[in-house]
Amino acid sequence: MAAVIVVLTHSMLGLAVELAPPGNEDGTIYLIQRPYFRLVGSGHVCVSIFFLLSGFVCSLKPLRLARAMKPEEARTAIAASAFRRVFRLVIPCTIATVISWTLAQFNAYGMAQTVGYDWLHYTSPGPSDGFYNAIIDLGKNCVRISVDDL
Repeated sequence: MAAVIVVLTHSMLGLAVELAPPGNEDGTIYLIQRPYFRLVGSGHVCVSIFFLLSGFVCSLKPLRLARAMKPEEARTAIAASAFRRVFRLVIPCTIATVISWTLAQFNAYGMAQTVGYDWLHYTSPGPSDGFYNAIIDLGKNCVRISVDDL
């Protein structure tokens, strides 16, 4: 449920920006902008809940093994879980970055410059100046972590 609310929040920010602030300039307030609904609809709380539940689920097997006095098996389960996370998180994100980079090189995000939302103008990538620069940009984007991601 938390993941669904996070996806809905991202969709709302992409498609209905007028719902993001707590109120509108003309004074109309939508239901999703009311205090308790806004807490659930903002998605920030649900991201925290999602990570909390994910950590809990990942620790179930090692905790069960530790309670059964099997510390070596618990350590092995933790190591295996950490190793599998690379295949579950890093590789799919890298593939998505390469696909997005390819689309950007063919100027697939050019239509975003014609939309009325300012955030699309400065977040939509354009093609690189050449093939060499495009490869450099791809490498930077595959390993870059911005301050907002932390």
